[in-house]
Amino acid sequence: ILFGGAVLSYVSQGITFSLSNYLYIFVWRFSQEAFAIYPFILMISVFGAFFLVTPLVRHFGKKMTAIATGITGMLFWITPFLLNLAGVWPESGSQLSTSLVFGFAFFSNAFSVTAMITAQSMVADLVEASEIKTGKRAEGVFSAGWFFVQKCGVGLGIMASGLIVHWSGLPARADPATLPRVVVENIMAFYMAAVIILGLGSAFIFRNFPINRNDHEERLRILAD
Repeated sequence: ILFGGAVLSYVSQGITFSLSNYLYIFVWRFSQEAFAIYPFILMISVFGAFFLVTPLVRHFGKKMTAIATGITGMLFWITPFLLNLAGVWPESGSQLSTSLVFGFAFFSNAFSVTAMITAQSMVADLVEASEIKTGKRAEGVFSAGWFFVQKCGVGLGIMASGLIVHWSGLPARADPATLPRVVVENIMAFYMAAVIILGLGSAFIFRNFPINRNDHEERLRILAD
């Protein structure tokens, strides 16, 4: 269950990573200055996730935190695309548009990173559950499995992003200034559909994760005895 939900999240991540230049050049028309600033926005948002994850997990538990922050991050991320498709977003490339993208990206990345931190911490719960059942500790096996899932998911995401570029009709050596609006809309529509389906699918799988805090603490007590 845990690895199934994670692989969908990593497929979505792979699509976003490999499509990022297309999105920022053709959809949001980033300037050179915007490209220089954007990594710092993402870096600061990761520090935000660091301060979010502990109180959220303490209050809601790991499973609900992973589900809620994953969906919240997805909603922050797709909102600018929805508003752009609806024709109510500022002109792409303008200072207002770029600033708004930065803001939505900050909150989206903070919540999304929180979700992935929480999900990966759930691997530790599997170690004790496995030890109770088998009598052996297998941290290495579970850690290697998580890493394998991550690489497979990102690889599938890169493959899917190639299909999105193909289906959108983006021509070779496209110029953002002359690219037809319909192509930009196709990129946004296919990309959003993939992100929404994968995000909701991951949350649906995660909700079936059977280990909660009480179960985990009881296993730790048994192992200590």
